[in-house]
Amino acid sequence: MWHPREREWQRIPSSTPIAELLSQGWPRLTTTFGTEPETLNELFRNAVAHLNVEFKPGPDQEIASVEVWNNEPRGGPTIWRGQIAVADLNHLARQLAKLYLAEFAPTATT
Repeated sequence: MWHPREREWQRIPSSTPIAELLSQGWPRLTTTFGTEPETLNELFRNAVAHLNVEFKPGPDQEIASVEVWNNEPRGGPTIWRGQIAVADLNHLARQLAKLYLAEFAPTATT
């Protein structure tokens, strides 16, 4: 049995280099520890999928940014950390939604 992710994975341009995404207006995920990933999918997806997410407050104690990280398998040491402002995360989510709609629902309006 194929799960939707495995069946449709090739239809998502997950290997687009970050530099190319930035030139298309995608927001920057700032690397704060480790090596800058070449693609958004490389480390960001794993961080979110494994719930390696921490909300960072601003001066008003509202969430100002989100920190994500990746560890070596089986609870190993942290190999990468990144941070994104809430406004940029909102923009990122909307860009991803547009991408999914364009690929999976060509007749849908965005």
